[in-house]
Amino acid sequence: SGVILKLDNAAYTQGVPITANGAHVFTVTANDTAGNTAVSSSAFTLNLPPVAPVSPAFSAVEGLGATLSWQSPAQNLAGYRVYKDGALRTQGLLTALQYQDPDFVAGTAHIYEISAMDTTGQEGARARLEIPAVDFSLDSYGVLENGVPALMRGFFDTVRLRLTNRGTGAL
Repeated sequence: SGVILKLDNAAYTQGVPITANGAHVFTVTANDTAGNTAVSSSAFTLNLPPVAPVSPAFSAVEGLGATLSWQSPAQNLAGYRVYKDGALRTQGLLTALQYQDPDFVAGTAHIYEISAMDTTGQEGARARLEIPAVDFSLDSYGVLENGVPALMRGFFDTVRLRLTNRGTGAL
């Protein structure tokens, strides 16, 4: 006549994923129309890997390399790993929420990935940053005086930047 599901002594809705790490008890209570009741419980422990780092960001300064930054996806993590084009770039685990890549060269495509590691050694999903092969350059500025660009007393009349796609794919 009815079934009651409980997870850790609280009502549980069938089909909802169980995502909290730790020890759990799942209990099913079944009642039939004759008034009989049966109870079955199962204890289990979840130890899921951490989720991917949150809000990954990229910045680069020509000649100085690139900086990756992110937010922590959870508390009590052991650290982070950084990959560039599929290869592990960090030795050991990073505890900071950023990584400096001095080898980054503007105008080249790269894929950076950042993963979190928990204290049991599980590596979580990777946050991904795809950096396209583009170059920015100053095309022209100011106004032309005698055919030469000139700046006008503390402000620019116009600034034109050129963006060049160095890759093979459309951007």
